[in-house]
Amino acid sequence: MITQTEQDFFENNVMPHYEYIVKKLTYLSSDIHLANDIAQDVMLDTFNSITRVKTYDNIKAYLVDAAKKKLLKHRKKYQMREFVNIDDVADEITTGNTIEEIVSEIETRAELAKMLKQLDEEYRQVLVLHYYYKMSLKEIADTMGQNYNTVRSWHKRAIDDLKDLKVFLNKLQQK
Repeated sequence: MITQTEQDFFENNVMPHYEYIVKKLTYLSSDIHLANDIAQDVMLDTFNSITRVKTYDNIKAYLVDAAKKKLLKHRKKYQMREFVNIDDVADEITTGNTIEEIVSEIETRAELAKMLKQLDEEYRQVLVLHYYYKMSLKEIADTMGQNYNTVRSWHKRAIDDLKDLKVFLNKLQQK
């Protein structure tokens, strides 16, 4: 039986993260219904183990990790390997230091989105998850159901392709 204090803790410290979890799962799965189902499962599991969850320093990180694990389990069960549509997040992409060096002369996010659209789907996926969602390459590999070395290779190739695209675009602008 859950106490009133534990219920209050859940409502004040766990539930505020529900929408973020749904949003992240929707992005990762491209399925709002699946995202809602998994988010509800995570919340129910968290509610049922609230005594243990109260001891965690970062509830949001715990929820995100639990949600990603449930999504990965679902994907493995149903052999799903969906990718993020770059059009859905192109306007929201923030860049990390590595990409900033590559695209420092690009004036708008629209230009960055155009460059990203030139990349293979897997490469775009890795860049968006790594730089926008701040996921490690290991987390991306787990989420995508891929080998870590494959994802690391896709990341390197994506960076190299962006460099090549930047050189090409600069040459076009000079003509």
